[in-house]
Amino acid sequence: MSRRSRAILISGLTAFAATAAVALLCIRDWSGITGWAFLTMLWSETVFVAGLLFAERASELTEPVATRAVLYTVIAVYAVVNMAVSLLYMILFKKAYTSFGVIQVVLLAAALVITIVSFTASKGIRTENDRASNAVLQGEAMVNHLERLAADPACAAVSSMLRKLADELQFTDLSVIVQEDAEIEQILSEIETETGDGQSTESVRAKIDRLYTLIAQRKISARTAQTGRI
Repeated sequence: MSRRSRAILISGLTAFAATAAVALLCIRDWSGITGWAFLTMLWSETVFVAGLLFAERASELTEPVATRAVLYTVIAVYAVVNMAVSLLYMILFKKAYTSFGVIQVVLLAAALVITIVSFTASKGIRTENDRASNAVLQGEAMVNHLERLAADPACAAVSSMLRKLADELQFTDLSVIVQEDAEIEQILSEIETETGDGQSTESVRAKIDRLYTLIAQRKISARTAQTGRI
């Protein structure tokens, strides 16, 4: 259990004990709905603490900022409103069992629906962010490969062309993986092999020309992929 989770648990247990002690010392008339309302207050505190612990665990599987912002708000609002309703019924509506029960069901259902929707959305954001991060890493690896080839003495004859290709690729949308990427990586490996073996510069130049075409096509494919995602 993390330090934050332990702090939440200890704080929750302290608040739970304090609420129980204050209620037992101050409430003299337990008739009507008072007992149920008191249990509901304890339930609200339990949900609040359990919800905060759930938010901490969920933040590890989803987008943490979005998850904490939404779940903390939902849990806090549910707990505060529920406790306020419980106090109101304990003081003014001791016999209103039906309306109290309806309010409890509605509040809990609303909190659950919002929690499920926000968790699902946040998980989708996390998946999309991870996908984009992986794509950027792959794109940067191709750019770095081009720069390494450009700096290699064996590629001195085509160094300027390789640097220009690195610049061209750098300014494409690297946040998506497109079909051209596989062929770009393959050609880069072939150029590295051919220059290392001292093969024909003309063969390398032909592959570089192909890279120019692929990078131009990549710009279109990346734009199309982003439009389709939107």
